[in-house]
Amino acid sequence: MFILHEAQSIFVITIILILVRLFIARIHKPDVKHELMLLLVYICIVVVFHFTMSESTFCLIDPELHRFAPKLNLKAFQFLTDRYDGWQRNIIGNFAMFIPVGFVWPLVFRKLNTYVKTVGACFLYTLIIEILQLLLYERTSDVDDLILNTAGAAIGAGIWFLIKKARKDDR
Repeated sequence: MFILHEAQSIFVITIILILVRLFIARIHKPDVKHELMLLLVYICIVVVFHFTMSESTFCLIDPELHRFAPKLNLKAFQFLTDRYDGWQRNIIGNFAMFIPVGFVWPLVFRKLNTYVKTVGACFLYTLIIEILQLLLYERTSDVDDLILNTAGAAIGAGIWFLIKKARKDDR
C-alpha cells in the first residue's frame, strides 16, 4: 500500500510529458502554438487528477475487511436522496471540472472534430478515471460522477462548436 502524494505525482507526470515532448521535438520541428495548446490539455489533466486521484491510498485489499472491496455506486442520482456534507459542492465540482476539458480537447485534437466525438472521448476519459478509482481506498467510483463529468464536457464542447460555427459563418 502506498499513498499518491499530489506534488510527487504531478512532478512525475510533468517529467514524462517533457521527455515525450522533447523526443517528438527531435523528430519534428516544434510548433509553439501547438505546444501551448497541448499545455492547456496538460493543465486540464492536472486539475482533474488533483480532484480525483491525489492524496489517495492505492490499496487493492481493504485493511478492515482483508479482501478486495472497491467502493462503487451504480445507482444514478443517489445524491438526490442520500445527501451528505458537501454533496452540492461535489455535484457542481464534477460538472464544472469537465467544462474546460470539453472545450480544450476539440481545440487541440483534430480528430475530435464533431460534438459527438468530443463528448464520447470525454466520457471514455471519465470512465477510465472511475475505473482507476476502484483501486484507491478513499475513493468511490460513482455513476453520478460519470454522468456529471460527461455533462460538463458536453457543455464545454457545445460552447467550442458554437464558437467554431459562428467563426465559420462570419467568413
